[in-house]
Amino acid sequence: VSGSSFPDTPSLACKFGDRVVKAVHVSASEITCRSPPAYTTVVSTNVPISISGNGRDFLATGFAYNFVPIPVVTQLHPVSGPSGGGTKITFSGNNLDGGSLVTNCRFGSEIVEATVFSSSLVQCVSPASSE
Repeated sequence: VSGSSFPDTPSLACKFGDRVVKAVHVSASEITCRSPPAYTTVVSTNVPISISGNGRDFLATGFAYNFVPIPVVTQLHPVSGPSGGGTKITFSGNNLDGGSLVTNCRFGSEIVEATVFSSSLVQCVSPASSE
């Protein structure tokens, strides 16, 4: 969270809806808050975020947070390909669209952009192997 005059106190906190989490003071103009687990497996959108310097009195930020469901891969095909890369790999599962965020695939330390066909079908082209 970016702003101004954030106090460096042990009771610095953020609230997502009605769930309070500890905030980390980075500087007078920045704090970091880790979102709590979502309330349900259903996507929660526009959850208001508020901040507090004392852990009791919260100030609305005017911003909202969107929880997205955890992606689950149930199948991938093919399971192997040439070391030179270029193989189209299809992932099947649930919630694979990243909640409409940019979706990528990671092969070791290599990240490639994914083509999202639906929330249950994603395809990536394998990069060349570094091994």
